[in-house]
Amino acid sequence: MARFYVEGARADANDLRVWDRIEREFVDDPDERRAARVLYQLTGHHPFLWDTSGRQRAVDIYLRSPSGDVTVVEVSSTFDPVLRRDTDNAFRLRREIAAVYAGTASWVLHFHKAWDVPPTKQRRRLAQQINGELKEREATHKSGYLRAAPLIYAWADTHGAPGVEIGGWDSRVGQARGRVSDHFTEYFHTEPLTRKRRKLAEGSSALGASSRHLYLFTTPTGTRARLGSAHLWDLTDGSFALPADVDCLWLDSLNTTVRRFSAADGWTTFSL
Repeated sequence: MARFYVEGARADANDLRVWDRIEREFVDDPDERRAARVLYQLTGHHPFLWDTSGRQRAVDIYLRSPSGDVTVVEVSSTFDPVLRRDTDNAFRLRREIAAVYAGTASWVLHFHKAWDVPPTKQRRRLAQQINGELKEREATHKSGYLRAAPLIYAWADTHGAPGVEIGGWDSRVGQARGRVSDHFTEYFHTEPLTRKRRKLAEGSSALGASSRHLYLFTTPTGTRARLGSAHLWDLTDGSFALPADVDCLWLDSLNTTVRRFSAADGWTTFSL
């Protein structure tokens, strides 16, 4: 069973003191700040940062409901090291190109999955070469792969503001077969997620929590792309189940859609 909410706002949007506290309290970690904001918006339960001040094996966040019930939350993501590296490298080169580009056209770059970032000095030289090539194309707004970097595609956006942006990149993604639920089951038993689940159990005991939640950021690329690209019907075939030590799973694709799964309610989709 799946349910849909057009709007997911149970929190009092006028309670600026809570929103301000969340911004200040979670200032050092954008992932945990995003999770805290979304959870407050969708549940109305106040989030508090707990993994701080040298606490050992502390959960990332705990929620307190108006009635005083406590929920412990661990935040994680399907962003694997290869995807993080490719993402960082792509944006690093984009910044270096943008720093020297003074043209009048708007360019969107797409990085092919076989592209690897060169060392720093070569990367800066490459940024200069790409800058010169983009300026040559301004008159015709010609889109296509770059001579200086044949695995980077430059698209001319005739409606955009002058500058250079990234439209996307293909990370190294293997062919994933089988049910999505099987991929989640395997993922829940990887070392990072096993560690997160252990922290939930310990945090639940320490704080007297009544519920244990895993908040997972997903992406449709990287080695865990299957988890981030799954459609709702892939998840509602009746085969999906959570480990016994997790009561609720949140899937955040970093856009305006968040999904929640619990054994009691099944899948619920929220639009922020």
